Amino acid sequence: ETILDDIPIWIRIQLRKGLVQAVISLTIWIGVGVLYGMLSHQRMSFLTALYFAVTSVSTAGLEGLKALGEDTEFGAEIDFADLNDGHFFFISIYVLVGIPLYAW
Repeated sequence: ETILDDIPIWIRIQLRKGLVQAVISLTIWIGVGVLYGMLSHQRMSFLTALYFAVTSVSTAGLEGLKALGEDTEFGAEIDFADLNDGHFFFISIYVLVGIPLYAW
């Protein structure tokens, strides 16, 4: 019996701890936000999408919607009529789930 035999047991013990579960869950949730930012019509870069995802769940970036102007390299303009396309619903669910997850 070597120390390598204990590694799977140690991993199982760590996964049952709340901190590890919280970090894994938050990482996955932020990944969802990054994918949304990059794949939506906003055309965010990876870093901009990561900034969006983290600031949204930490409530640091919760401000009113700001249009970016005409279609620019930084993203497309958000018109309030576009909120019916499901973006408002996604952002609402993302924030409502993400904020308690971030606090966990």
